[in-house]
Amino acid sequence: MSDFRLLLLMIFVVSAPPDPARADRLFRCEAKDAVVLGADGRIERTVATEYWRESHNNMIVDTSTGAIRYPEKAEPDRWEIVQAGNASNDFVVVPNPAPSMAATDFLRVRAWAEMKGTVLFIKYGLSMMITGTCTSIQ
Repeated sequence: MSDFRLLLLMIFVVSAPPDPARADRLFRCEAKDAVVLGADGRIERTVATEYWRESHNNMIVDTSTGAIRYPEKAEPDRWEIVQAGNASNDFVVVPNPAPSMAATDFLRVRAWAEMKGTVLFIKYGLSMMITGTCTSIQ
């Protein structure tokens, strides 16, 4: 590689914008909606889904450790990071890396560069889905 190309590469790496999913290690999330798969195969909102939506308001997600903190719990849940997340990939955690659990229970935080500051989350637990927005608190 020529010295000029190496210099250009170094300038690009140093001047690249920070990776939003990695730079913002803590996110406070607000649940906007929660639904469950009903017995008839349709998505529905119930008393239980409203409880889960409310319980996920002010959820704190730590992308450096996988810890998830809920306002009503003293201790954080410790989830396993399966994808660290970056400017074009979601941060993904699961409560248990076993394939049967990882396929049905996960949390994704999307802080893509192209989203220009908008951060979204989706938490899926068996047949319940909770969605919302997050803001950086670090």
